Amino acid sequence: MEDKRPYRTITHRCLDMEREDGFNVIPADYKLLDKLIKNAESRIKDGNSKKNAIENLQTIDDVLTKNGFGNQTGVLFSEGLKAPRGINCYVRSLIYKSIAEVKDLPIELVIVPGHIFVRWYLTDKKYLNWETTAKTEFSNLQYILMFKISKQSIKNDVYLRNLKRNEETALQFNNQGFIWCVRKNWHKAKQNLMNSIKLDDKNPIALNNLGKALQEMGDNQGSIEYLTKAIDLDPEFVGAYQNRSVTWHNLGEEDKSIDDCLTGIELENEKINKK
Repeated sequence: MEDKRPYRTITHRCLDMEREDGFNVIPADYKLLDKLIKNAESRIKDGNSKKNAIENLQTIDDVLTKNGFGNQTGVLFSEGLKAPRGINCYVRSLIYKSIAEVKDLPIELVIVPGHIFVRWYLTDKKYLNWETTAKTEFSNLQYILMFKISKQSIKNDVYLRNLKRNEETALQFNNQGFIWCVRKNWHKAKQNLMNSIKLDDKNPIALNNLGKALQEMGDNQGSIEYLTKAIDLDPEFVGAYQNRSVTWHNLGEEDKSIDDCLTGIELENEKINKK
């Protein structure tokens, strides 16, 4: 079956991973994905000027729009391909990346807290950030202000970094793990999140999700370990402080629980006041 597929891209890997993990992936998902890539492939122009880059990025968005895609919240890639068709930053950015793989375009995936976008490299050091949900160029500063990215997390090379191939796979494992958390299947959540961290140990969100899963499974010491790693990477991660506060409480460490709770509240208030 795999040898007969016209394309083998990151998005096909994501569908394979979701199918193997028990999610509702159907043949029509692969067919639609191939159609999107084929439509964009025939319209992409050669050249790497900024004008040409923007035209190609707009072309990809036009293909998505003409196939009935808008914006929606969600995490699973396969869900974004089903009618009624909406598409979130993750699904949209992955489709951009898959087209880039087929056409050999200089596009990379970039993460910020709870969000992902694409970056087109004009030269080795010069690039433009493309916000796929707004269909326009954003600066790094805009992302820092919009997502209130901490200076320490940037210094730790956590956010605003390009994802390597293994880190792209790690992000997909994290998303699957998060869905299993929502569904309270903590065993499957742990499996996916451990796989995510093995491939990318610098994603605070995956570490936080794993900390929460272990907390629910009664492994409070393990929970503290991963939540602390998340906080070390991003000292302004409110959710990690909140989860660690609960875990400290479970361990009978009330002073530490209160400290984390208050820190989380203080950071949340600071973020609200920055709006």
